[in-house]
Amino acid sequence: MSVRQIDELTETIYRCRHHEFEGLSVRGTAERLGISIPTVVRKMNELRVQAPQLFPILTKFQKAVYDMAMSGHNVQEMQAYFEHDSDSSIQHALSVLRDNGLISRRTKCNMKTFNEVTMTQYVRETF
Repeated sequence: MSVRQIDELTETIYRCRHHEFEGLSVRGTAERLGISIPTVVRKMNELRVQAPQLFPILTKFQKAVYDMAMSGHNVQEMQAYFEHDSDSSIQHALSVLRDNGLISRRTKCNMKTFNEVTMTQYVRETF
């Protein structure tokens, strides 16, 4: 029997934030759970130390930009697809992806994808 190393709130916050689940922002997670933004940030920082393999966390928008980038779409095509989002939003998402080592101009990314079943199993095995 394994000992659980993270509390249920931390796991719930993680699931709210992770792009394969709800992909909410920090603010959206705080509002959804009725907790403060600093609590979300603190819990995510604690989790990053405990389980760095579970990161990076992307929003759904960042994940969509990632998918398009990996499919070979350029920024102009992304702007046409995400017509309601500004160029700066797309550029920011690309910057986050580059900063996390998920995309570069020369290499393909190596990012784990999880569905709910494999994520639940992975979290349980990890903790």
